[in-house]
Amino acid sequence: MTTEEAHRFIGAENIVDSLMRVKGKKTITNKEYVEAANVYIQERRDGLKNRRGTDINAKENQEMLDSIYPFLESEEIAENLLKELSKKYGYEDFEYVDGEFRRINYKPLKFILEVPSGFIVADDWLSILSKHDGLNNTEFNINTTKGIIERMTHFNKNKVAHGFVGNSCPSLLWNNKENELHIGAELERIYEDYPEAVEEEDFEFGDPINKELKMVGNICTDLWWYSIMDKDEFVNIGGDIDSVGNLIEVPAGTYEFEHFYGVSERGWDIECYAIARKIK
Repeated sequence: MTTEEAHRFIGAENIVDSLMRVKGKKTITNKEYVEAANVYIQERRDGLKNRRGTDINAKENQEMLDSIYPFLESEEIAENLLKELSKKYGYEDFEYVDGEFRRINYKPLKFILEVPSGFIVADDWLSILSKHDGLNNTEFNINTTKGIIERMTHFNKNKVAHGFVGNSCPSLLWNNKENELHIGAELERIYEDYPEAVEEEDFEFGDPINKELKMVGNICTDLWWYSIMDKDEFVNIGGDIDSVGNLIEVPAGTYEFEHFYGVSERGWDIECYAIARKIK
């Protein structure tokens, strides 16, 4: 077994995980990978030495690790391993660029929804969509940002605004001044009336900090997404208005959604998951 074959057997996933998840690195260079790989293999060798009396595979595994001593020295091999990893299932959100393995920096996703009726229906899932042939013929890996974006884009092509919001049960809020629908918003925190309350984070959520926002609905996220359509389009495909959690009147026109949550890096740290702005 060559050094490169051995390192493929060990798995670049383990090295990358130890650097990014455990140590919090945002990027990995070839040199950093080589150093981390050697530490990882040495730790594995030490661990196997302690298990040789009880693990029938320990000797074989240790001999394999010993055979590639002094482990990984070539940065060229490290580059090959990292490039291969960026193409594997589950690593679609990573890329190898300019000598670095890194997470792709996606931008907020923008898409258009036409609302000619002046009403929208909104829920986590609109049951009629389960019968919509155009939506149910494609699967996406929604454990990745790439898959989330692909699913949102696919639904939008079928006249549905559909976005990932996690288990957040977001409020729907209307800004009459700007003609905007906000999915989620930063809310005031009302602390209990005793000195330790702020430190202990003993609070309840209050009104939106942006006083232009008025509550018009709420989505219960049994499914961790929102699904929004023009009312007439929803009815035309067989939807039942009485089955929908929210029927909201808005100015008729064209709305541009800008979705943050679960897509852009910014989107993980804000309480406004998406904004739909009337553009004409």
